[in-house]
This record gives sequence, structure tokens and C-alpha cells, in this order.
Amino acid sequence: PRGAMIQEALGFGWVKRDDAVVATTRPKETTMTSLTTAATEANYDRFVAELTQLTRKYGVAIKSVGGVILANSAGEFCNVTYDADFASGDLYPRFDD
Repeated sequence: PRGAMIQEALGFGWVKRDDAVVATTRPKETTMTSLTTAATEANYDRFVAELTQLTRKYGVAIKSVGGVILANSAGEFCNVTYDADFASGDLYPRFDD
């Protein structure tokens, strides 16, 4: 489809799941760049799959362009909470210690 060609041209990748096909905002990796470790990338893919299920369950979708924050170590986000403003649609992670 036309939209898929545009997304591929912009560097978006596709992740195939048993239950869904979702677009990711990760640019395709080349031999010169490695954006994430294999474990971080696998966690991101699982997160997107679960987020897809949450969107279907609750009818809430998130549009994020460049707003994804990845943990550098296990447990780094163990205390994260979210500030959510229903009226504006804003959703911000809080990393209080």
C-alpha cells in the first residue's frame, strides 16, 4: 500500500506479530549504526505488542514522535508513574526516586 511505501522511505520499520503488524519508529539499522542493544530492542518490540493490546482493550492510542525514552539498565523505571491530563491528551512519565 502507498502508506507503507512512504513509511519505509522515511526509515520506519515493521514488526510482525502473531496478532498484529505494527509500525515502529526505529530507523532501519545499517552496518555503521547500532541504535540499541539486542535486549533493549527486544524489550521495545514486546512493549509495542503489549501496547497494541492495551489500545484495543481500552480504546486509547498514543501518538509519539521522538518521545520514547528507553531504560539503560534493568529496574531503571521501577518507580515510574505517569501524569495524565485527559483534557489536553498529555501523558508524561515521572521518574521520582
